[in-house]
Amino acid sequence: MGISQQSDNNAPNPSFAIITGGKCFLRDISMHGSWYSNAECNTGTEFYAYNVYSYDAGLGKQSGGSGDAETRLGSGLVVKNFGKVFIDCFRGINTYQSTLFVYADIANRTSTIDISRTEINSSGGNGIRVMGSDTDHVGATRVVISNFIIKNCESHGIRCNFRLGVINTGYIESSNASLAIEYASDLLISDVVSSRCATGILCRYYPLDGTDKLTFSNIKISNPSVQAIYFARNSGNTTNALGEIRFSDIEIDITDTNARAIDFSGKPTGTSGNCDVTFSDISITGAWADTNRAFVEVTDCRHIKFAGVTFLSTQGTPSSYIKTGASTSVIMKEVTALSHFGSSSVVRPFEILTGTETVNITGCVIHVTSNGNVAYSSTPTYRYESCNQFLNSSNNKTWTLTNYSTQTRSVDAASNPALATLIADIASNNAITR
Repeated sequence: MGISQQSDNNAPNPSFAIITGGKCFLRDISMHGSWYSNAECNTGTEFYAYNVYSYDAGLGKQSGGSGDAETRLGSGLVVKNFGKVFIDCFRGINTYQSTLFVYADIANRTSTIDISRTEINSSGGNGIRVMGSDTDHVGATRVVISNFIIKNCESHGIRCNFRLGVINTGYIESSNASLAIEYASDLLISDVVSSRCATGILCRYYPLDGTDKLTFSNIKISNPSVQAIYFARNSGNTTNALGEIRFSDIEIDITDTNARAIDFSGKPTGTSGNCDVTFSDISITGAWADTNRAFVEVTDCRHIKFAGVTFLSTQGTPSSYIKTGASTSVIMKEVTALSHFGSSSVVRPFEILTGTETVNITGCVIHVTSNGNVAYSSTPTYRYESCNQFLNSSNNKTWTLTNYSTQTRSVDAASNPALATLIADIASNNAITR
């Protein structure tokens, strides 16, 4: 079935609208040229769409004037307040707003959403948006989005406003952000390639409880123009923090001048709540940093952990490779930085901001900096640095030594405290362990 262009009018409606209390089936439909949305389906138990094609949606005016003189609206396919939604083989081209928009404004209304095999090109809004728009933002839950190709979205490739879900196996190109996260929780995103977007992963978290338990795994972010990963509070949020966030197997390749790697803030300054974030197996190539800023900045958290992070061919004049701000702990293990090509050396390996209780830095190799010491804004209560190769550290040992305040000493300088340490170890039966 084909549904084609409408004419100009002052109160445009969708080309195709269904309101039902039961099940809705769309199959083998081509829709184009709507003055508003090509199709809207509202309220039912189950929605099924297979082999649906939408193009040129949202062509007309929405208030006054003539033609395109006023603000335009319109999506390719809108699905609202269905109990379950299944969409397979959807294609959308040239849409003024979100091409595929699934949402519920009633709490716990839509409990199953499955979107697979989707191609979207040229959207004035988001490629795919799934949203719980009720007061508590729990209208849309249990979401699976898989096997997608999304290109040229003026807003975001996929915009996530839901809880409990999986996004995997897809490609997003030339959009504002590939993946945009807003008040989402219990979400796994994996096996996604982001290419030539302003930001690879964007999170603007709102003054709502529940942006928590997010995992990002096996994601390649290629040529972002602003930053690869950016997490920051929405301007209206002065109350709520992020929760538990995990990044693993992330590859970041940057070629654009001044594009940054990671900028992450876990909560608004001074608020209650705690964010714990882990970065493991991260590769960062070609990142830039402004003067007095680091390539990676992770602040306003409770616990921060880096494990297996590699920097290659970096640019700019950064203050350090990683800057952290955590209230309880910062753990850095096996961080490697090689081949900086900026106009001046990176100043320090790491910067630890005021207030961190415990710091553990081990097995890191960052041998070309202006200063080989980690910069501490305040002295941690518990600090341990071991087996690191920083500037001029080829002969340094980093044992915890008895009767000596400085833990990193040359072999000669360490001999007397080392002897005192051995005696203390023998007395406490720790000699064999050491």
